[in-house]
Amino acid sequence: MKELGFALRPGKKAGSDASTPDYYLASPAQKKTPIALCLAYPWGRSLDGKDHERDKQSPDENPGAVVVSLLEKGDAPWVI
Repeated sequence: MKELGFALRPGKKAGSDASTPDYYLASPAQKKTPIALCLAYPWGRSLDGKDHERDKQSPDENPGAVVVSLLEKGDAPWVI
């Protein structure tokens, strides 16, 4: 992520059902304060609900709901 201008900090581990992002993205100058949160899912996964067919690590997650939950927490203004 350095190429894109972000300092990257890992979040939850694969397979965790915690409502936390996979990665925290921050400015290189202020690495402790995230400017965006990042969720990572397999290519082609449904983003509107559970997906047991294409997602073996987090099939019960609803990505859309996770985005809303993370934004409501207020840790960062953006979720990617």
